[in-house]
This record gives sequence, C-alpha cells and structure tokens, in this order.
Amino acid sequence: MCTEIAALKIIAYHDDVEREYLLKLGDEPNISNPMLECILHGAIGESKYKEGKYGEAMTHLRTAYTTAKEQGGETHPEVGHLLNVMGACQAQLGNPSDAARHFREALFIARIKAKGNETDPEVQSLAANLSMVEQSINRPSWPGQSTGM
Repeated sequence: MCTEIAALKIIAYHDDVEREYLLKLGDEPNISNPMLECILHGAIGESKYKEGKYGEAMTHLRTAYTTAKEQGGETHPEVGHLLNVMGACQAQLGNPSDAARHFREALFIARIKAKGNETDPEVQSLAANLSMVEQSINRPSWPGQSTGM
C-alpha cells in the first residue's frame, strides 16, 4: 500500500517525476498494482519526452504500453494515449514510418472511443498527427533527394 501511495505522489509531481521516482521507489519499483506501474512508467515517459530525451521516453512508454495492453486490452483508451506519445517520440527521433504506425493505431482506438465521431477533438488531433508524418514520408527532405522510405 505504501508503494502505491508513493506512486500516486510521483504522478502528482509530474515535473520532477524521475527524482521522486528514484527517491520513493528506488531503481526497480515493486508495485503490486499493474495499472499503477503503467501510470508511473507512462508519466516518466511523458516527462522524458518533454525534456527532449526521446530514447529514454520510449523505454518507459513501451513498458507502460505493454502493461496497459495486458491489463486493459488492445483498445483501452490508455493504450491509445501511450501510442500517441510513442508516435510523437518516433517522429522526433526521425522515424516517420514508426511514428505513422503508432498514430494509426492510436487513431483507431480514438475512433472506437468516440463511437465513430470524426469531429471528436482527439480523433482530429490524431488524424492531423498521422497526416503530418505521412507527408514527411512522401516528400523528399530537399529538392532532388529521395527519402528512401
């Protein structure tokens, strides 16, 4: 129970999430609730993304994604959220094909959540993200250069 309370406290301190994580749980947390572990890793991943540490972010986001998918199923809203952040990381890492795959999966989940409402803000945002990375895949970086994708 104390570990779960510490995990919730970490989430409250989103800006200092890594420091709180290390202080309260140590390097290898033993959290008895898998969804709390998912939330924890997701929060750390998002914090790392905001710091521009995209590789580190992906490590935590993958852990959170795996747990969310195992616990909530492939179309759980948290899975969709994590896929969106993973897509943004992949775009920043210069992997537009991987970013597009993540955004496409997140968009599929968002459409289910929105019951097919294409005017839903999350659906529109994800569609825009997907469109942006697909355009970067299909256009050369500069005139005459092929992207090789």
